[in-house]
Amino acid sequence: MDDERDRRERRSSRDRDISWREIDKKRDKSAHVDGDLRREPRRGKSGSVTGLGRYKADLARLFERGEAGKLVKGIARGAGLEVSGGLPERQQALRRILDAASPEAAAAAVDAFRAEHGDLPDDPEVLGQALLHPDETVLIDALRRLHQYLAGHLVQRKALLLLRVKELEVRAESAELREWAGKVRDLLGG
Repeated sequence: MDDERDRRERRSSRDRDISWREIDKKRDKSAHVDGDLRREPRRGKSGSVTGLGRYKADLARLFERGEAGKLVKGIARGAGLEVSGGLPERQQALRRILDAASPEAAAAAVDAFRAEHGDLPDDPEVLGQALLHPDETVLIDALRRLHQYLAGHLVQRKALLLLRVKELEVRAESAELREWAGKVRDLLGG
């Protein structure tokens, strides 16, 4: 009698142990699952592909017709903002600093920017160009600003900036300039 009871228990425990693969097969064969869903992979949360395609096509059409600029200007006017055709004067002055091909051109562009707009912005690219300036006060100001910026940010063109700071540290005549160049070099990891 005990043998028979043991066999029944073993058989019933075997019936209860179903693998996940078997469970998934049973789900796929279920009548409430549509056949298309079983064959197609799920798309995720982004929605249908046709909606995204339609959006991209509409956006491309907007730019091809040249209506995007008009739309942006209309929205800006509605918000009470002044819309001009080109870059603001400050942006053009910054562009001249960044596009300077020689140290003399960079120094002239930095001087022009400081005369018209005051201090240089805390942009590592602009401050890196300012390191080409021959005036020690401009160099110390640029190094101080770079030191502040590097304390909380990473820079993209680190190698170029490090090269300019090292060169400045070597050719500096004043102790203050060497000290600031050393601080910035340490933050750059050089």
